[in-house]
Amino acid sequence: MLTDIVEALDRRHRLAERGSAEGTPDRVLVEAYGFLCFLKSEPRLSAAFGDLCQDAVRQIERYREADVIMVQDLIKLRTALVERYPTVDDSSRPRPGPDEHDTSYQFSLAAFNQAAADNEGTGVRLSLYPDDSDDDSRAARLLRILQSKYQSAVRTKKEEADDAIARRLWNAGERITRMHREWTLFARASLEAAALRLVLITRYVLPEPRLREATDTFIDLANQMLTEGFHPLHDIRARVFGERESAANTPRDARLGGVVQGVVARVYEGVRARLGTARSHRALVERFRLRAELYGAAEMRAVAESQARPEDALADRLARFLFDQGLNPLTRPLTGRLEPDLLDPTAPWTLYVEAKQYASSGGARRTIVHGMRQVWDTLSRLQGHPNRVREAFYVVFRRGGPRYVLPEELRSEGVTVYPVLVDIAEARESGSQQRNQPILIDAADLLPASE
Repeated sequence: MLTDIVEALDRRHRLAERGSAEGTPDRVLVEAYGFLCFLKSEPRLSAAFGDLCQDAVRQIERYREADVIMVQDLIKLRTALVERYPTVDDSSRPRPGPDEHDTSYQFSLAAFNQAAADNEGTGVRLSLYPDDSDDDSRAARLLRILQSKYQSAVRTKKEEADDAIARRLWNAGERITRMHREWTLFARASLEAAALRLVLITRYVLPEPRLREATDTFIDLANQMLTEGFHPLHDIRARVFGERESAANTPRDARLGGVVQGVVARVYEGVRARLGTARSHRALVERFRLRAELYGAAEMRAVAESQARPEDALADRLARFLFDQGLNPLTRPLTGRLEPDLLDPTAPWTLYVEAKQYASSGGARRTIVHGMRQVWDTLSRLQGHPNRVREAFYVVFRRGGPRYVLPEELRSEGVTVYPVLVDIAEARESGSQQRNQPILIDAADLLPASE
């Protein structure tokens, strides 16, 4: 039952809180590592924590995509700026050498061109400190260069102001400011960002071995060690392992210990909130897919082939898995005049699963599309019902035939449906050995028809 796992989570968090309150920053770091190990040790907690991390990664990817789009707009603006004010074009300016300290280069169009071409430089820096609002946006850096060049042309070179360029610079600044504020709120306030911070913290506590390659030079190794030495948690980690007994007793380290404590507390709240929600359900269904494809494909094919209604037999396997994870799914319950494949009305968010299967190319696509219509029909009839569903799962088992690529999610009438393809076909029909090319089914083909 979920009550048991929530109680275990509460006890483990209280233990981490006591250990942190009684100890030094290195004890705080050890408790954080132990708390994450506990989360990973139980499938339902691991699923909820993993979902927090996945949502954080999705948010970062969305921010990265928005940054890339903004960079492309700024490249066009740079072209317009140079055409209007040719005297500001210093694109051919050489980059300063390692021993030169020319800070003005970073505001040159040569620096702009270099940063604009550096696709790897488009990233998001999630700081260890939640109150650190620097998002390392490439678009923000490029805008500062263009603003500097425009001001140089108008004020220093006394050229006539251009309202169109000034307006474009203003609008770009407003858009980037909005992006930055959204990122800052995410980084400072979201439980998802805290989950990702906990992963980064614990990876630093116990990193992978630094194995040298034959091509590594002494300089490469020295730079790696130097970078690690500047990590905020370096001294605290050294004290954890007795490598530097005098380390980690500074006010800065005490503040870091408080930061880590705050991260653990927010992760605890995030995991607790997600237990039993549709988001943790999503992680469990995904775990079932992996288990079926990696370890249970042959058994599930055999079960399906021996039954008159293969999809019922496969849905029963999913029901057993969800029951083992602490849920209480009912198989084909009679709900009014409806008979959904799986329904768990006892969860905080009602769990609804519809399952279909296909074994050949004949009629497979029609089966998938028709099954999705059935899902929408069931959901519409459950509106206003005590078992109203906000999120559902459409699980399609592939026993043979082409592999269909389904949309990640579908939304209509306030409900989100997650299609999941479980590929249990034989090896000769999967991967590099499958005869058929994967076939994409567009979201429009699976959504309710519009008038």
